[in-house]
Amino acid sequence: MVVYLAAIYYGQKYFETRPAWKLPKQMAAWNLLLSVFSFMGFIRTLPFALHNLATYGFEGTLCNNPENSLGQSITGVWVCLFVLSKVP
Repeated sequence: MVVYLAAIYYGQKYFETRPAWKLPKQMAAWNLLLSVFSFMGFIRTLPFALHNLATYGFEGTLCNNPENSLGQSITGVWVCLFVLSKVP
């Protein structure tokens, strides 16, 4: 975490004196990929979440062992991919 924060701080200092990069197509493609990824994850996890809420209730859904509820299902894979996508 310290390395990440240092990279942010010193990266900003480094790029202060340099011209901005012009990457509109690349940024649009990146945003489109993130949107598609998020939508696919939503589609894959929503039925599972609704089923668990209807079956186990709110507390049961949050407090159950995720290994028992997600296990090796495709929903578990999508949850794992979502979590890993948040790592800088």
